[in-house]
Amino acid sequence: MCQINIYKFLNLGKVIKIIKKQLFSQIMAAGTDEERIRRMLHELDEGGESDADEEDILEGIFSDNSDDDPDFQPSNEGQIIDEATKIQHIEQAYQQTEKQKRKKKRPRLEESQSSSSSKVTDKVESEISKLRIVPPVEELIGKKGFTWKTKEVGSNKGKTRDKNIVHVRPGPTQKIDPDPEKCFNLLLSDNILDEIFLRTNEEIVRQRKNYKVVNATLKDVCKEELIGLSLLTAALNNNHLSAELLFDSKSSGDLYRATMTAERFLFLINCIRFDDRETRNERREESKLAPIKNVWDLFVMNCAENYQPSSFCTIDEQLVGFRGRCPFHVYMPKKPNQYGIKVLMICDNDTKYMFNAIPYLGKGSSPEGVVSTHYFVEKLVESLKGSHRNITMDNWFVSIPLFEKLLKEYGLSAIGTIKKNKPELPSEFVDIKYQNRNVDSLLFLFSDNLTAVSYKPEANKLVTLISTMHDDGTVDEKSKKPDIILAYNETKGAVDTLDQMCQHMSCSRKTRRWPLCLFYNILNLSSVNSYVIYVHQFFRNSPNSKKVGLSRQEFLLHLHSQLKTLWITRCRAETPTLRRELKTTIDKVLGTEEPHSEKAQKGERKYCGLCHYRKRRFTTTYCSKCNKPICGEHQVKMCPGCK
Repeated sequence: MCQINIYKFLNLGKVIKIIKKQLFSQIMAAGTDEERIRRMLHELDEGGESDADEEDILEGIFSDNSDDDPDFQPSNEGQIIDEATKIQHIEQAYQQTEKQKRKKKRPRLEESQSSSSSKVTDKVESEISKLRIVPPVEELIGKKGFTWKTKEVGSNKGKTRDKNIVHVRPGPTQKIDPDPEKCFNLLLSDNILDEIFLRTNEEIVRQRKNYKVVNATLKDVCKEELIGLSLLTAALNNNHLSAELLFDSKSSGDLYRATMTAERFLFLINCIRFDDRETRNERREESKLAPIKNVWDLFVMNCAENYQPSSFCTIDEQLVGFRGRCPFHVYMPKKPNQYGIKVLMICDNDTKYMFNAIPYLGKGSSPEGVVSTHYFVEKLVESLKGSHRNITMDNWFVSIPLFEKLLKEYGLSAIGTIKKNKPELPSEFVDIKYQNRNVDSLLFLFSDNLTAVSYKPEANKLVTLISTMHDDGTVDEKSKKPDIILAYNETKGAVDTLDQMCQHMSCSRKTRRWPLCLFYNILNLSSVNSYVIYVHQFFRNSPNSKKVGLSRQEFLLHLHSQLKTLWITRCRAETPTLRRELKTTIDKVLGTEEPHSEKAQKGERKYCGLCHYRKRRFTTTYCSKCNKPICGEHQVKMCPGCK
């Protein structure tokens, strides 16, 4: 074994070249494989990146290895290492030094990051590949002969597909001032309100005949009287209070008392109507929704005309809580209200704006020979035909023929969960024990325009989805979930969020009449949709302004004040027979209370307004606030500090 004194080389500038020349012959004499050494030296000659301090490298390489080397033997010239260890260190030293000399510039940060990210990507891809289940056959066939490919279907990469390409900017269709009343009137327009108050006044005239004495409680209704008060109950969350508490100044303040009396409020709720009573039976043969159908259709048409939705829309069900008698009420145990009227609606995923809705009227809602879910979906997306948007829906609506029809005839892609009993799905796809599936395992199937995925999130749970928006089985690196599931989770909750907003600030009150229940829901939907329009108009008119728009509660309060102030000022506050105390309350609510002097006023000699009439006590002093004559006994004198 040859030995080299390390200290002879510590001060040499180019140690590597000397070692390379002398080492080869010495190693060959020791019987080392020639081809391996030549290949090693050749590989060392091809490396290199940037300059470095050779002395630092050598100092780190030729260090004390006595702890690691069992054959280490000391000598008089210094520490000596054996040949095998020396060859290993020389290989490392030569590789580092030559790489550093060949390239003067240091490596860029992007290259180092890309190399590290590629290593991470390779690692993640290997983990994801373990989660994928690849069937041993190229095709799987469902019960009805529907064929699925187990590998991705090749597509023409040179041609851009037209689905999910939307060229319409989402938002209101017309530009108006960001005023709450104007935004609200776009949806609950004058033709709707005129129809409601025309039919309500007809009912008031009908019920007025049952009263012997006709007073202000039984007079005709006007628009500002009822709508504004209902919005106030929503803004203050007082819709659950009884009329007695609602009009009690101690529990609810003076806002409700200033608008009307409790008797008037209950009378209007009892009399409100939405259609012609005489022709209702004839129209009910055509539709069970006859008592409010005209108002509902006008409202939905206004919602669709005044807003353009974004690229992603959601179809789902809203359950309007109602426990009275109704020919089409349903029971849905997973909904918060459980019993009520089901409304199928489509909403914009970005803003939760409702632009189309259809009440579910039970059996017979769809034409004969047409699947009810297909009928409702086609009706809801009718205004989006050819717009290349994406529709997200749950498994109650989803079927493979419907998705294919939406893509081919309507130009709309779709995504949603699908029931496992659909005849087009193969048994392997819905089998939770197929190939001993583990948790988080994935199984992809592909058709012409369909991509299906079967995902196992838990040991005893299997989630199945289909999509015409996705063309491949891409899996997210962080969550290890398919893009289909992530896209569905991001776009599935628009209708549920809208329903939650309606419940948070609701106009609904207890009632036994289902048309009135639907009318309350119209008010709730109008308040949410009009607020969405207001926010768009506010930022459209002042894009660079630092001003903050109204919150939803402030929006409803401002809208209430706009709708009720005109009626209170014009009608009720000017009534000559109104009590002085109530006039003072109205002036206080409206902010029109006149300032009064704190000193008592002098006037003509009259009886005291507070003493018993038998005392016949005259006085010339009057109250500075109510102008009532008061004697010395009833005058209150206070020092300036107590005032």
